[in-house]
Amino acid sequence: MSRRVTHADLVARALGALPAEAKAQVDQAIEADAALRRQFEEVAGHLLAYDRLPPAPPPPPFARLDAALDADFAQAPDLSVLRLPRRAAPRWLNPWVAAALLLAGLLIWNATDSPRDDQQGDLLLLPGRGLQLVRGEQARPAPALAAVAVLAGDVLTCDEPAEAQLGERVRLVLDAGARLRIENAERVTLEAGRAWFEVRPGAFEVGTAHGPVRVLGTAFEVDLRTGALDVAVAHGRVAAGGHELSAGQRLVASSSIEPDEGRAGAWFQRPSLIVAGGPARLGEPLRLVLRLENRTSTLLTLPAPSDARFAFWLHFADAEGQPIREIPILPAQIVAGREFLRAGGEAELRPGATREVTVEIPAPFTSAGTYLCRALYRPAGRPGVLSDARPIEVRE
Repeated sequence: MSRRVTHADLVARALGALPAEAKAQVDQAIEADAALRRQFEEVAGHLLAYDRLPPAPPPPPFARLDAALDADFAQAPDLSVLRLPRRAAPRWLNPWVAAALLLAGLLIWNATDSPRDDQQGDLLLLPGRGLQLVRGEQARPAPALAAVAVLAGDVLTCDEPAEAQLGERVRLVLDAGARLRIENAERVTLEAGRAWFEVRPGAFEVGTAHGPVRVLGTAFEVDLRTGALDVAVAHGRVAAGGHELSAGQRLVASSSIEPDEGRAGAWFQRPSLIVAGGPARLGEPLRLVLRLENRTSTLLTLPAPSDARFAFWLHFADAEGQPIREIPILPAQIVAGREFLRAGGEAELRPGATREVTVEIPAPFTSAGTYLCRALYRPAGRPGVLSDARPIEVRE
C-alpha cells in the first residue's frame, strides 16, 4: 500500500464506507499483517455489539442543570442531577476503551440477571439488527450467541429478523418490527408484527389481541400486521379463532380458512449451516468448509450481506464452551465458493442442494487441545443462520 492503514481506515472498512479501491488495499494490508488483522477483528466485533445498542436517552432538562449550578455550595448539594444518563458508545471510541465498557456492561448484565423465583428458563439468541430484551422500563441490547435468564414479562423486539430458542421446546423467529412478550414456559404473547414458531410436543399457547393460538407439537406462523389474526400451519395442528387448522391450511383475517399453498414461514426460511474440517496444527492456518444446505421443500435464495455487514463469522470456544474469539471472515479469506457474496448478489439453492464456502484463517488457538467452532451466516434482511458446534482437535 502507498499509505499506512489507520484505525479510522479499519472502522470505515468494517462499516462498508470505503470505495472499492481503498477497500481492496485495506483488505490486502489486513491479510499481510497479523497485528492489523487482530485489530480489525476487534473493531468489527465492537460494531457487531453496537448493532444491538439501544438509542441514547435524552439529556436531563436544562432546568435541572441550572438549578444544580445555582445551588448553595456551602451545603452539600445534590450533584446527582448532573449525571447524564448512559448512552450508546460512539463508534469512534478507542477499541480498548470500548472493550472496557463492553466488559463492564456484561458484568452489570450478569449482576442484574441472577436467578429469581419467577425465572422462566434460558433464551438462546441469534443476532439480528436492533434485537433488544426489554425488562420493565429498561431496554437492553440482547447479547449474541448467549443464553440469558428469561423472566415473566420480558419483551423481545427487533429491527431485523432474529431468532430465539425458549427453553428446550420452543424455537421462534421474529420478523422486523415484531414485539413478543414472554409469559411463562408454555405461553407467549405476540403484541405486534409477525412471528414463526416451532414447538415440540406439549402444551403451548400464543396469545394475541384477537384471541389465543393453541398448539400441540407443530410449526406455524402468526401474523398481526393487517390488524386481524392470520395463522398459517406448516406442520401439525393449531386451534385459533374458533377453528382448527391442519398442515397446509391458513386462517385469514380471523374468519375464513384457505389453502396455505406453502406460504407459511416463507419470509424467513433459510438453509442449514454445517462446519466441516479436520484436525488442526498449532501455529498453522485453519481451513474450514462452511456448508449451506437446503433441507426444505422450496427454492431458497442466499442473499449476500449489505456493504456494512459480513456474510460469515466464526465463533470459537474452549472445550467447556467458554468463548475465546469471534472472527469476521474477510473476502480474501474465502478461498473457494465466494461467487454469491458480491454486494447485492444472491444465489438460488434448490431443495436438497448444497453450496460450500471454504475459508482459511490464521490459527486462533494459543495451545493444543479441543476447541468448539460455530459458524454464523448473516444475510441482508433475513435471520442469521447458526451452525451446531463442531469440535476441532488442535495438535502440536
